[in-house]
Amino acid sequence: MTPVRAAEIIDQILKLAEWFDNVPRRFSLPRHPKDDHILDLAIESKANYLVTWEARLLGLTTEITSEAQLFRQAHRHNSWVDSVRVRDR
Repeated sequence: MTPVRAAEIIDQILKLAEWFDNVPRRFSLPRHPKDDHILDLAIESKANYLVTWEARLLGLTTEITSEAQLFRQAHRHNSWVDSVRVRDR
């Protein structure tokens, strides 16, 4: 990839992207607080997808773990939470 092509791709991303400054804290995974920023951004942006290889994040919308239930309960007022599609590849 040439520097010119890389700049073109970045320009296109900047045209399509939505930027969120100062994302508020919305949720914390007690055992993995380093992942909080990912979930906070997904919640704040009302993301339709969460693309990750982090197994602990993949099941938040479907698993029966206490963290997953806490996540869904805390954000059930956001109708998008029920329809988030989490994929691992």
